[in-house]
Formats: sequence, C-alpha cells, structure tokens
Amino acid sequence: MMFDVITIFLVSILLLAGVYTTIQFRGKFPKRTIEDVTPFLRPAEHDELESLLDPGQETNFRLRMSPQEFAAFLASAHMPTGHQPASHRQVA
Repeated sequence: MMFDVITIFLVSILLLAGVYTTIQFRGKFPKRTIEDVTPFLRPAEHDELESLLDPGQETNFRLRMSPQEFAAFLASAHMPTGHQPASHRQVA
C-alpha cells in the first residue's frame, strides 16, 4: 500500500515537471506576423527561377561531370543530396 502511494506521488511530480517544462519551452518563441517576414523576402527573378528548376540543365551537368564532381556541384549549390529526378535514381 505504501509503495503504491509513493509511486503515484513520484509519477505525479514527474508529470507536473513535464507540464511546467512544456509551458516554459512553448513561451520562448515569439509569435511571427507577415510584417516580421517581409524584410527577408526578395522579388523572384524569372531567369534565375527558370534555371533553378530546369531539368535539362541538371541533366547536362550530370552527363558532363563525373559522379563525384556532380555530387560536389549539388553540395555547393545547397541542394539536398537526395534531390534526384525519378529518371536518374539508381536502384540498389
């Protein structure tokens, strides 16, 4: 009987500590509005956007470069390494 009371008490303390920590953590991040984001936006350049999304350019680079050079190119372009069109994925 006494063991049950002590166990319930300790579990209650842990739950209260978890709720308190969650409330404190949730309050750390300020609410963002569109006015906070606006200074970080820039107009989209049509030519730049087209070259970024051009699958022909990626295929051209892939065919002209070695696999190591192409991987380095993707890394330097800040593209995720898993970014490969479905037609170029290698099957293990």
